[in-house]
Amino acid sequence: MSDGLLQGTEALARGFAYGFRGVVTKPVYSARQNGFAGFFSGLGKAAVGVVVQPVSGALDFVALTVNGVGTSCTNCFEIFEHKPKFGPARLPRAICGDGILRPYDEQTAYGQVGSFSLW
Repeated sequence: MSDGLLQGTEALARGFAYGFRGVVTKPVYSARQNGFAGFFSGLGKAAVGVVVQPVSGALDFVALTVNGVGTSCTNCFEIFEHKPKFGPARLPRAICGDGILRPYDEQTAYGQVGSFSLW
């Protein structure tokens, strides 16, 4: 849950930063591209960006926070229901009577487990 809140806060801050950064950069960039008329075009884009970027950041904040809460709740329910997330990757290694440790062999491991219903 804290990860979602952290990511959401970062998205919100980024939205405000991009919006206010655009107030300076958009008019300058447009003026370089299109001259005096481009400056006013850049001002219009900056005005829109000042509103849209923070709103986008706020929506990202809500979405990421809710996603974090949802993930936390899912993990809690799995704990309460005693459902393990991960199972064993393979059968246990077979141990022979001579005491020599041999490389893993699936057939030997299955033979040692035999009729046990562990797997």
